[in-house]
Order: sequence, then structure tokens, then C-alpha cells
Amino acid sequence: MHAAAMHANVNPKEVQGEGLRLLEGFRVSAAVTRHPEAAFVGERLQLQQPQQQQQQQQQQQQQQQQQQQQKQQQQQQQQQRQQQQQQQQQHTMG
Repeated sequence: MHAAAMHANVNPKEVQGEGLRLLEGFRVSAAVTRHPEAAFVGERLQLQQPQQQQQQQQQQQQQQQQQQQQKQQQQQQQQQRQQQQQQQQQHTMG
């Protein structure tokens, strides 16, 4: 992986950190034609991308669920307050 990345004029740090840059343009295809062993690098990057997107979606869903839970808690608190007010009214009436 290291040697292949160097031949493709790509900084090894960029390969690890920014897989998107590698996939852009003809850098990957050029590296693969010169060094067949470099093909797995491109494949791994493509595999990693969808997983990252899925993780982001899951995080968003979790945040939405948390917001819903907070709303439910607020509603429950309001209901409790209403019950307390009704009880107080009954006491004053009696």
C-alpha cells in the first residue's frame, strides 16, 4: 500500500485520512494499472464510504429519537401539573 501510494503521487497520510481525494480523478486507476496490488486500496476506500454514511444516518436517527423522548417527558410533566391543580381545586372546594 505504501509503495503504491507513493507512485501515484499521493501522500500516504492523505490515503489514510482522506479517501475521497484518492477516488477523485484518475489517480486510483493509474495506480492500479501500474501496480495491481494497489487495487485493494481503492476497494477498501469504496467499502469504507457507505459504512460512514450509514453511521451518520444512525446518529441522526438517534438524535431524532432523543428529541421525541424529551417531548414526551415534557408532555408527562404537563399532565402531572394538571392533576396537581385539579387536586388543589378539590381541596379548596371542600
